[in-house]
Amino acid sequence: MVDVIDGKLELLFAHLSLNNVQHIRPLLMDAVDEYQNIRRSLSYDDKKRLNFIKNLLWHAERGEWAQARHKLTDAQKAYQDYIGKKMDIMKKVS
Repeated sequence: MVDVIDGKLELLFAHLSLNNVQHIRPLLMDAVDEYQNIRRSLSYDDKKRLNFIKNLLWHAERGEWAQARHKLTDAQKAYQDYIGKKMDIMKKVS
């Protein structure tokens, strides 16, 4: 897996959870780029698991903060599951 993880999604999640919407707009494009980089190397089933993040980003891009926050818990869990899976693979390789 050659995914680019630069923490923009995690930063976006943090600002959204704190309702710091003024800091989300500058992060949004980088978070979308990170999400797209992650999706590039995934299987169809893995991509489906990350749809919570896609939905959150969709609402955030439109400034629908309440809807984005509603998706936050599921998006964070999907992201953490992805990171955990990636770490497991890295441990097996090394």
